[in-house]
Amino acid sequence: MQRVFKQIKDMEDEWPNHYDRNDPEEQYQRGMFYRAGDLMDDAARVLSQAFAEVRDEGYVQRNSNGRYALNGRELFSSSNIEFLATDFDPPRL
Repeated sequence: MQRVFKQIKDMEDEWPNHYDRNDPEEQYQRGMFYRAGDLMDDAARVLSQAFAEVRDEGYVQRNSNGRYALNGRELFSSSNIEFLATDFDPPRL
């Protein structure tokens, strides 16, 4: 997947050498390859996150200053966390 993404990116960087600007079919293909490259980049990011090493585990708690922390490390709005809600009832179908 990375090899294909790199080829698409390389072609996009030098697209006038690979596509005829006046050929609608080639411009359509260029657009489709560009979209496919974006989707592959997204997929690679998701897979990287899915197999990322667990950095910390514990309970998120609210500090005296009103902010949330995990094992003493304060969390911010830009902090990525994955959590398990144990008191959540899924909707019934």
